[in-house]
Amino acid sequence: MIVISVIVPAINEADNIGTLVQRIKETAEAITKKYEIIVVDGNSTDNTVINAKKSGAKVLVQHDAGFGGALRDGFAAAKGDYIITIDGDLSHEPEMIKTLWEQREHADIVIASRYVHGGSAVQSRMRKFLSRSLNIFFSLFLSIPAKDTSSNFRMYTRSVLEELDIECTKFDVLQEILVLALSKGFTIKEVPMHYQPRQYGVSKAKIMSFVNAYSATFVKLWSIRNSIQSCDYDERAYYSIIPLQRYWQRKRYDIVMHFLKENNLHHKKILDIGCGTSKIIQDMPLSVAMDIQFHKLRYLRKSNPQRLQASTFSLPFQDASFDVVISSQVIEHIPYKQEIFTEISRVLHPGGVLILGTPDYGTITWNVAERIYKLFPNTYGDEYITHYDLKQINQIFKDNSFEVLDVKYVCGAEMIIVAKKSKLSNSNR
Repeated sequence: MIVISVIVPAINEADNIGTLVQRIKETAEAITKKYEIIVVDGNSTDNTVINAKKSGAKVLVQHDAGFGGALRDGFAAAKGDYIITIDGDLSHEPEMIKTLWEQREHADIVIASRYVHGGSAVQSRMRKFLSRSLNIFFSLFLSIPAKDTSSNFRMYTRSVLEELDIECTKFDVLQEILVLALSKGFTIKEVPMHYQPRQYGVSKAKIMSFVNAYSATFVKLWSIRNSIQSCDYDERAYYSIIPLQRYWQRKRYDIVMHFLKENNLHHKKILDIGCGTSKIIQDMPLSVAMDIQFHKLRYLRKSNPQRLQASTFSLPFQDASFDVVISSQVIEHIPYKQEIFTEISRVLHPGGVLILGTPDYGTITWNVAERIYKLFPNTYGDEYITHYDLKQINQIFKDNSFEVLDVKYVCGAEMIIVAKKSKLSNSNR
């Protein structure tokens, strides 16, 4: 079993590759004897392949085009539990592999960064300005929590790469990987590094190549990052720069949290069904977070230790397991089935509380809001498949032995209903 795979994309690095591979070997051997070094050669015309093999590296002839292709080929061949990428020109100090390794339990991707505190780079003023500007722009507008998104000196856990469908062929692949990983709920951490100019040869990474590649793919990456499929979509909506979206999310939060605190329920046993990554579930760390989408639960690792992937139609809990069940913005996204409400009733204690939020299709406000919402791509606008109004919900609650205690609205469109399960209802039906 291989523990560490080190991937080195290289083109015409004959003067650097031997020294680099030897230093990688010395560093890796201090960590584990179970490692491999893979040099992905991009059709070099010098002695890169010969020198790499002499130094003890495996050499893989690159098949896919470009820098992104080299990484994909290397990832496909790597057998390690942890996969490290490093440039082939000695601009990265191989000894830093030990620093990356020491952070393996703190993040899914660890980046050696020029731009965090303690990091540095020996570059011309113009090159440094352009590099910093590009990194700031993409970190900001793609909401990537890293300052050096273009650093190729990284360590990945295997599970990250197994879930990503990487397509970019140029240097923009580095940002693509981060965006895809973040959307899947994986975490990123940076450690400071010292970047130095290559010792021999000519750089293959031209700054304009970065600019052109990033410009061509920015819209694609922005779309991925801001899609409802991105694991942190719900959380980011709470902090949205769009005033109405931010207000709507925060009003919903305030209504739910106020009711819990007002009735001293926030310390009770709470289940949040279809929790997503909302601010509501993140601010209830003792509650059970349940969702059908695993990547959203993965994201909640930072806030919620009790997480479970399960279906609303069949809750994997014993009867009368909870004092409170929250189902906010869920039932409109799934087909109506009686099991939804039967299961909620079953897992609630007699006298337990259900907090249910869903759009009220009986209001003009929501019908107008939905039409506007559907104008925006990659939102929940096309995900509303079951329509409820207050009259229907009242009847459903009555049929399932719930007494409505209160109804509040967000912007006169989204109803949040608080109901109590009858103490006489039979939870063992």
